[in-house]
Amino acid sequence: MASTASRDQILALMREQLDLIRAKESGTRVGSDPEELRQMRAAVRRLRAILGAVRDMFDPKWVASLRRELDWLGTVLGDRRDLDVLREYLGTELASLKPAARVAADLLDLVDAQRARASAAILAALDGGRYGKLLSRLELVCSAPRWYRRTFRCQPSRPNSSRNFARQSRPCPGSPAILTSMRSESG
Repeated sequence: MASTASRDQILALMREQLDLIRAKESGTRVGSDPEELRQMRAAVRRLRAILGAVRDMFDPKWVASLRRELDWLGTVLGDRRDLDVLREYLGTELASLKPAARVAADLLDLVDAQRARASAAILAALDGGRYGKLLSRLELVCSAPRWYRRTFRCQPSRPNSSRNFARQSRPCPGSPAILTSMRSESG
């Protein structure tokens, strides 16, 4: 089983992402600064990645369920984020097409209408019970995690088994290598 220090580091990384999700929620709701949405979505993705990297330290069914919920939230946020990026790109590219200004305006209007629908979906998701329940579950994992109570090994019991090959090349969750890689992803 991972050391207490490793567990504390993992929980600190998770808490950091949860705090960022909460901090960026209001800006994401308003929708005037795409950076707020980008940062909230990135925090959701990082938290999902952290849980994936250390999934053997938790009850597997519980982690899988939590990761599915984070995937749902990331997808809802990603729909508008993709449109924000597309809008910015098209705005820049279409500005150089002065003769086709009417077509450009129509295209941007179409993207804006899709973005409005995606914004409404975000508001519905953030106002819904599913999001509230997800935040409660994340709060619980950061304050009172349900550690999986089994011996944790970095090396498989059968080193030549093809089933265990992937685990042989992966660092032990909670090791400095895995924490460093998670930190670099969040940078």
